[in-house]
Amino acid sequence: LAMWMALTRTSALMRSRKCFVFLETIRSGETEGHCITQEDKSSLREALVVNEFGATSSGKKFAAALLKRLNENVLVQNGNEALLNELVPGYLESTLPSKASVKAWGKSFPDSKERDQWINRIGNLVLTSSKATTRENRAPFSEKKIRFQKDVWPLTQSVAKLDDWN
Repeated sequence: LAMWMALTRTSALMRSRKCFVFLETIRSGETEGHCITQEDKSSLREALVVNEFGATSSGKKFAAALLKRLNENVLVQNGNEALLNELVPGYLESTLPSKASVKAWGKSFPDSKERDQWINRIGNLVLTSSKATTRENRAPFSEKKIRFQKDVWPLTQSVAKLDDWN
């Protein structure tokens, strides 16, 4: 519900109605909420795909919180709940940086228009346990993979297992 409210740009009236339906669901003791419809889920999925999270500071905060929660969910699913208390603060990093050079990235993203379209999307962002230096941020994917493999965040580690980033 919170994600839907943050991303879909609906009216204040609609958001408050959804909140009251959600609260009523909790009060009644139901296990399944009925405040989010299939249409709402569809608009949320679309917003997750098209939103440029990395373009604004509030978007980056939202993306970091979302990625942190998704990483925590992976840890729980893998039976690593004990690691939740050991997690460090997360820093957001673009896998393909906005200033990627052809020398560093080769032909992975040869078209600047395509790169600009995807650079700030959630699929290009990872959570890291330490803030990247400018040099590390602009490094080729082969160098980033080495750093990502050593990171504590499981989704960042999974990016390191990819052969190419495109």
